[in-house]
Amino acid sequence: MADCSEHCATSNDCVGVEFLGGNCKVFGAGKETPTADAKVLTKNCVKSERVCSSPFHFDLFEQKILVGFAREVVPAENVQVCMSACLNSFDTFGFECESVMYYPVDQECILNTEDRLDRPDLFADEVEDTVIYMDNNCAGSQCYAPYITQYIAVEGKQLENELDRIINVDVDSCQSLCTQRLSLTVSDPYPKWAL
Repeated sequence: MADCSEHCATSNDCVGVEFLGGNCKVFGAGKETPTADAKVLTKNCVKSERVCSSPFHFDLFEQKILVGFAREVVPAENVQVCMSACLNSFDTFGFECESVMYYPVDQECILNTEDRLDRPDLFADEVEDTVIYMDNNCAGSQCYAPYITQYIAVEGKQLENELDRIINVDVDSCQSLCTQRLSLTVSDPYPKWAL
């Protein structure tokens, strides 16, 4: 999947990619219809100095919200401005944005201090307002000065609900995967706002 997203990132004609069964399908501006149950990645341009090395910076869910962890509300004329506000929240507001909710009708962006993986019990459907919920996959992937990233070995333990599988790689590659915080979550097929 990383090769698929890298191909799209370097192509001017690519607006998104579909990944299903090991196959990659590139979407152009023709608004192709994705296959059901496929993982769809869309390309967005976001201004930030805090972009991490993860190929998937945000996981997106339409009509979902995280209740109770709003820290800042900022105006945002589009979803890219909202993503940028989340990525830059440490510099702008002094906290790391774990997730964000964008309300396109109100042009508002709500920055959260937690995400759906931290609090699945408070990840809920939204039926009244149009909203786009996004997990920030860059959150927690890097430390900001004066802190440094530390890895702690815990024998016989494995994280659940993340990569939850053993990959046969060397220590440096394993640390890189952890730092990139790759997410294998399935988002809604090709979001309506991206068409």
